Amino acid sequence: METAYLYIMTNRRRGDLYVGVATDLAGRVDEHRRDITNEFTIEHGTHLLVHYEQCDNIRLAQKRQARIRKWHQDFQIGLVERFNPEWKDLYDRVKSGHPLPPARE
Repeated sequence: METAYLYIMTNRRRGDLYVGVATDLAGRVDEHRRDITNEFTIEHGTHLLVHYEQCDNIRLAQKRQARIRKWHQDFQIGLVERFNPEWKDLYDRVKSGHPLPPARE
Protein backbone atom coordinates (compact mmCIF):
# COMPACT_ATOMS: atom_id res chain seq x y z
CA MET A 1 0.00 0.00 0.00
CA GLU A 2 1.04 3.56 -0.67
CA THR A 3 1.97 5.98 2.11
CA ALA A 4 -0.55 8.79 2.60
CA TYR A 5 -0.66 12.00 4.58
CA LEU A 6 -3.24 13.81 6.60
CA TYR A 7 -2.52 17.53 6.44
CA ILE A 8 -3.85 20.84 7.73
CA MET A 9 -3.67 24.08 5.75
CA THR A 10 -4.50 27.55 7.02
CA ASN A 11 -4.55 31.16 5.89
CA ARG A 12 -2.99 32.57 9.09
CA ARG A 13 -2.18 31.67 12.68
CA ARG A 14 -5.39 30.39 14.32
CA GLY A 15 -7.24 31.16 11.10
CA ASP A 16 -9.44 29.09 8.82
CA LEU A 17 -8.37 25.45 8.70
CA TYR A 18 -8.62 22.92 5.90
CA VAL A 19 -8.03 19.25 6.77
CA GLY A 20 -7.12 17.06 3.81
CA VAL A 21 -5.53 13.80 2.69
CA ALA A 22 -2.97 13.19 -0.05
CA THR A 23 -0.54 10.57 -1.29
CA ASP A 24 1.66 13.25 -2.91
CA LEU A 25 1.83 15.80 -0.10
CA ALA A 26 4.17 18.28 -1.82
CA GLY A 27 2.10 18.19 -5.00
CA ARG A 28 -1.19 18.62 -3.18
CA VAL A 29 0.10 21.54 -1.09
CA ASP A 30 1.42 23.14 -4.28
CA GLU A 31 -2.13 22.92 -5.70
CA HIS A 32 -3.47 24.69 -2.60
CA ARG A 33 -0.83 27.40 -2.93
CA ARG A 34 -1.76 27.98 -6.59
CA ASP A 35 -5.54 27.95 -5.87
CA ILE A 36 -6.27 25.01 -8.16
CA THR A 37 -7.76 22.68 -5.58
CA ASN A 38 -11.21 23.42 -4.24
CA GLU A 39 -13.55 26.29 -3.48
CA PHE A 40 -12.69 26.41 0.24
CA THR A 41 -9.01 26.98 -0.50
CA ILE A 42 -9.76 29.62 -3.09
CA GLU A 43 -12.30 31.43 -0.92
CA HIS A 44 -10.28 31.32 2.33
CA GLY A 45 -6.72 31.41 0.99
CA THR A 46 -5.56 28.36 2.90
CA HIS A 47 -2.02 28.32 1.46
CA LEU A 48 0.08 27.53 4.55
CA LEU A 49 0.87 23.91 5.48
CA VAL A 50 0.94 23.91 9.28
CA HIS A 51 0.53 20.23 10.19
CA TYR A 52 0.85 16.82 8.58
CA GLU A 53 0.98 13.21 9.64
CA GLN A 54 2.27 10.22 7.73
CA CYS A 55 -0.09 7.23 7.58
CA ASP A 56 0.56 3.71 6.33
CA ASN A 57 -2.16 3.94 3.67
CA ILE A 58 -4.92 6.15 2.30
CA ARG A 59 -7.67 4.44 4.32
CA LEU A 60 -5.95 5.22 7.61
CA ALA A 61 -5.36 8.81 6.51
CA GLN A 62 -9.03 9.17 5.57
CA LYS A 63 -10.15 7.78 8.94
CA ARG A 64 -7.89 10.25 10.73
CA GLN A 65 -9.22 13.06 8.53
CA ALA A 66 -12.84 12.19 9.34
CA ARG A 67 -12.05 12.13 13.06
CA ILE A 68 -10.24 15.48 13.04
CA ARG A 69 -12.91 17.16 10.91
CA LYS A 70 -15.45 16.31 13.62
CA TRP A 71 -13.38 18.05 16.28
CA HIS A 72 -14.24 21.57 17.43
CA GLN A 73 -11.84 24.08 15.86
CA ASP A 74 -10.17 24.72 19.23
CA PHE A 75 -9.05 21.07 19.32
CA GLN A 76 -7.78 21.28 15.73
CA ILE A 77 -5.80 24.41 16.66
CA GLY A 78 -4.41 22.56 19.68
CA LEU A 79 -3.20 19.75 17.42
CA VAL A 80 -1.34 22.23 15.23
CA GLU A 81 0.12 24.09 18.19
CA ARG A 82 1.46 20.92 19.86
CA PHE A 83 3.66 20.17 16.87
CA ASN A 84 4.07 23.59 15.26
CA PRO A 85 3.65 26.21 18.00
CA GLU A 86 4.90 29.01 15.78
CA TRP A 87 2.54 28.08 12.92
CA LYS A 88 5.45 27.95 10.47
CA ASP A 89 4.70 27.00 6.88
CA LEU A 90 6.07 23.45 6.51
CA TYR A 91 5.89 23.36 2.71
CA ASP A 92 9.62 23.91 2.12
CA ARG A 93 10.42 21.05 4.50
CA VAL A 94 8.13 18.70 2.57
CA LYS A 95 9.24 19.95 -0.85
CA SER A 96 12.92 19.49 0.03
CA GLY A 97 12.43 15.81 0.80
CA HIS A 98 12.05 15.84 4.58
CA PRO A 99 8.49 14.55 4.75
CA LEU A 100 8.62 12.93 8.16
CA PRO A 101 6.46 14.94 10.53
CA PRO A 102 6.90 15.15 14.30
CA ALA A 103 5.55 12.18 16.25
CA ARG A 104 1.77 12.05 16.53
CA GLU A 105 -0.11 12.75 19.74
